[in-house]
Amino acid sequence: MTQKDAFKKCFVIGLILFLASLFLEWYSFYIYGNSHELIVSGHFTMVFGWSIKTTQPNTLANLYKQYEIPESFFIAIISIVIIIIAMYEVLFRDIDTDKKRENITTSAWIIICVWALLILYFFIFPFLFFIPKDLSFPFAYYEDVQTHSFHFCAIGPGYITQIIAFILTTPYVAFHYQTIRRFEKEEKTVEMTILNAQEPLDLDKLLAEEEVKLKS
Repeated sequence: MTQKDAFKKCFVIGLILFLASLFLEWYSFYIYGNSHELIVSGHFTMVFGWSIKTTQPNTLANLYKQYEIPESFFIAIISIVIIIIAMYEVLFRDIDTDKKRENITTSAWIIICVWALLILYFFIFPFLFFIPKDLSFPFAYYEDVQTHSFHFCAIGPGYITQIIAFILTTPYVAFHYQTIRRFEKEEKTVEMTILNAQEPLDLDKLLAEEEVKLKS
């Protein structure tokens, strides 16, 4: 097995894990009362959003409103589409043998998008949607003095799976980028060769160069 094949297999496994992570529990929190009885529990997945349970049903609507992240569903759908397209690109297109610039550029953007989405999920997403809602990240256990309650929150298997997916996809992204850079250099070399071949022959310049050579 070549290094490229190993990177490709890791990338495919990473894509599968990334897809699975969108349906796994990504984050959860629990709120306990003074007697350590469970008052509220919430579990979040990227596709389905929050699932919140409470012993005080009259506060349920307010809890959903407080923690809702409507953007997660749309980002998850976009992610699923990009993952499926990336899987097709990796399994059925070889950038080493494909000489069409359009195909190579398309593959590059799709693979970069997968990588960018993973960074968005496990780094940017918490700062945009969780921390502003007073949901500690990646985990915490603390007492709320004002409400006399205890809070526990932590990342779930979905978040951990995305970290593993990021690690697995990184080598192939780097390999893909190097291949594209090599292709661009080769393309520029060919273009320069064609331009040089098309330049008109300057006899005066050639004669002047020959005279300089003879004098020296």
